[in-house]
Amino acid sequence: MKKKLTIMAFLIVLNTVSFAGEKEDMKYIDELYKSKNYKVAVLELEGFLKNYPKSKYVKTIQERLAKTYFLEKDYDKSKKYFNILLANYSLKKSEKDEFYYYQTVNSSYLGNFDDAIAYQKNLDVNGDYYNKASYEIGKEYYNSGEYNKAQLELSKLLSSKGEYYDKGILYLALSSYNNGQYVKSIVYLDEYYKGTEKDKNYPLMNYIYGSCYYKMNNIIKAEKYFKEVAEKYPEDTYAQRSLLSLVSIYRDIKNESEMMKAVSRLKDGQEAKIAYKLVAEYNLNKGDYLKSAEYYEKIISGSDDPSVIYGYAYSLYKKGEKTKSLDYFKELKNTEYEDDAIYYSAFINYEKNNYKGVLDLTKDLNNRDVKLLYSDNLYLMMASSAYETGKYKLSREYYMKVYENSYRKDELYKIIVVDSKIGDLKDLEIRFEEYRKTFVRDQQYKKDVYLAVGGSYYASGNISKAQSVYEEYLKSNRDDEILGNLIAILLNEKQYEKMSKYLNMQNASSENTYLKGIASLGMMKYQDAEGYFKKAGDSGTQEIKEKSQYNLVKTYFSWEKYAEAVETGEGYLGKGYVKNQGDVLDKMALSYFRMGEYDKSRETYDKLKSIEGYSDYALFQTGESFYSEGDYKGASKIYREIYSKNPKGKYAEDSLYWEINSLYNLGEFDLLQKSSSEFLKNYKKSSYRGNVMLFNADANMASENFEGAIATYKELYETTEDATLKENSAAKLTEIYYESNSLENALIWAEKIPAKNKGSYWKAITYEKKGDVDLAHAEYKKLLEDDKYRDRAAFNLANYYFKKENYAEAKQYYETVDKSNESQYKDTSAFQLGVIYEKEKDYNNSLRMFTKVNLLYKDSPLRESAVIKIAVVYESMGEEKEAKKSYNDFLGQYKESKFKDFALEKLISMNLKEENKKEAVSYYEELKKRSPEKSKKYIEYFEEGKKQ
Repeated sequence: MKKKLTIMAFLIVLNTVSFAGEKEDMKYIDELYKSKNYKVAVLELEGFLKNYPKSKYVKTIQERLAKTYFLEKDYDKSKKYFNILLANYSLKKSEKDEFYYYQTVNSSYLGNFDDAIAYQKNLDVNGDYYNKASYEIGKEYYNSGEYNKAQLELSKLLSSKGEYYDKGILYLALSSYNNGQYVKSIVYLDEYYKGTEKDKNYPLMNYIYGSCYYKMNNIIKAEKYFKEVAEKYPEDTYAQRSLLSLVSIYRDIKNESEMMKAVSRLKDGQEAKIAYKLVAEYNLNKGDYLKSAEYYEKIISGSDDPSVIYGYAYSLYKKGEKTKSLDYFKELKNTEYEDDAIYYSAFINYEKNNYKGVLDLTKDLNNRDVKLLYSDNLYLMMASSAYETGKYKLSREYYMKVYENSYRKDELYKIIVVDSKIGDLKDLEIRFEEYRKTFVRDQQYKKDVYLAVGGSYYASGNISKAQSVYEEYLKSNRDDEILGNLIAILLNEKQYEKMSKYLNMQNASSENTYLKGIASLGMMKYQDAEGYFKKAGDSGTQEIKEKSQYNLVKTYFSWEKYAEAVETGEGYLGKGYVKNQGDVLDKMALSYFRMGEYDKSRETYDKLKSIEGYSDYALFQTGESFYSEGDYKGASKIYREIYSKNPKGKYAEDSLYWEINSLYNLGEFDLLQKSSSEFLKNYKKSSYRGNVMLFNADANMASENFEGAIATYKELYETTEDATLKENSAAKLTEIYYESNSLENALIWAEKIPAKNKGSYWKAITYEKKGDVDLAHAEYKKLLEDDKYRDRAAFNLANYYFKKENYAEAKQYYETVDKSNESQYKDTSAFQLGVIYEKEKDYNNSLRMFTKVNLLYKDSPLRESAVIKIAVVYESMGEEKEAKKSYNDFLGQYKESKFKDFALEKLISMNLKEENKKEAVSYYEELKKRSPEKSKKYIEYFEEGKKQ
């Protein structure tokens, strides 16, 4: 205020003017200043300079302009006229000091700090203007966010303790706070508190006190200061800010009741909105979605904060208002929550069977990556939606995306089904082959896969391939539907369409109706077949009645209407029909089997055994029922009975094979080996031979008969034509030799593994075990281009170079692992990279990698070492405060650790260095209890006279 009055006093001084025009104009200008009409005054002053360029009042006018523009905050023009004054006139020292002061302030207000400092250098460091200038520069540095520079400039005021000392101290406190120097900020605030300034800003001061203590995690003191501001100065801006800080504190310590009290005292405004958001997020994390929605609702209107919009949308979703949530999820496009919004929106539409809506929402996802959390589920919904809407190619594309990430049988099965819908036999053949090799033991989807593939070949007219697919399935599995399909193919070479066509051209008759039923049954048009057989049975001859009822049993059985099949079969037998009695009993028994009524199935097979030609079959099917029921002991007994009865009989080979299966499931490896020997001796050309040898080898391994296992695997490799069995046997032999240190043999068999990547991996680790480093590395380097083995190869190479202290090479390979999507070695690689960077004194990157281990790999055994390393690195960087905090964090996180003594010693040393003996002694006492010997070196600091 004093500064403005001084300027005004100068501006209204009247000067004697020689000429009438000048006098008149000056008088007018003076009147303008008296009335404080500065905008018009500067126009008149500018005009005066144009009209009277040689007036003796030019300097006076220029000075008025410079100071008036300063008052009007037009600092550029003010600066211009002060520059003119400084350049063109011989000035008194007092004038120069004043003008340079103004130029310093002008430049500061314009943010041109280089100019400000240059002007300041012209001021007397012991003069008042210098301190004023330092205050203004420091204040503007603070306002522009350059807190370090603000501190440097404002520190100049500390020695003078002049007029601007108190104000400077307050800005020093603020700058220190914003620099994260909370202790220093408190020191300055204490000094400000003791200062002479009358109108101290107590609300601001106490608010900063509270904020400093909050940042230092001294919640009790922080709470005290915030409460004081809120209670003593309720109308002040900082009261609202303090209440907001209290909300944050109570939220963090989960004191919900105090949090809500603080919220209730907030007035409408920005602080209240932030508080509502904090409360909403608190309840969202707690799972109280009614409450979170309530508080989001208070701030959602007009909000463009994505976190608020997402929080509200998610709260609505979780409390069941899914349709309403969609409107808010839509607003999250092109934000960090876009993937979350798309996922939940798609899920809502998918639940409503709005498949088109799902596809519309996700149509652009192909162009970018999606959060891993949602990726698979999103693409599965997209794939299913595309399938339901008949967009089969799109459905396959989406299923492929998931399959390429997961390689699960679920997605592969669906791809096969979609291929069958599209009729893409080329891709179907590729996927079918992949299924057969990858999921050898799958039973969940196997039947449906073979049905889809066989049906596709059938539909395309490739009858022989359809037939071979069904036959392949029946070699090792039992299923009546596939069996029915195969029978249908064999009958009349599956010319059912033509058969139906000709039947429709004939005159109607019971025989014709019956044959239409046969054609419909063959084409799996079961509803049509049912109608035809019932109609033929109602009106035909006794022969047609018998055939119709018999085929009606077959129809229901093929249709999987097993209860109806049983009921119709009982009707057939009740009428005394005997021609197809055996097959009807079989269908009834199989129907009970399919319905899981195994006891009734076996009762029916007992009846079937009395019919000529069915005895062995019925007994075999009885064994099958025990096997499917999971009664492997009962199954094994039946299969042995059939085989023992006649080793050359029709069901002997199958029975012995399934007995071996049963024994494997029972873990009866001694009996399994005995039965396997019988099988391999008696059935040298059996299609089951490879599987039996595999069972035998596995049994030898389980019994630790490694020589027997080796012999069996070798024989299997030499005799089988199945590529999968050949690969598995070579890999097993390599593994056995490797584990037993027969490394030359391991290399021989690794070379025979058909999958080159797998072979290279085994050769690499075998060469490494032998000590042939160059050969091992040559194999590892081949694997660096292979997705499956890249991380293992890179990791082993990195470890080798690390041990050799060739850190540049080690780093290259550890980085390969670190950048991989999935790897069991990522935590170790990140840790080793931290060690390498530490050795290279690249502490920022070292800190980054150790922190990554700590935060991302929470189950890693290296996490504890990483946490202590973080403290060590901070110490190496000279960041003592962060190092102390990290050592303390470590002690809090790991109560009992092999590094605990190390951390305690570090904290003792660091606190002694800071002359903080009180804190150092607490660590010393703990070290003394844990490790008396280690503590002795510190006796002189804490227990004078005790050290000898």
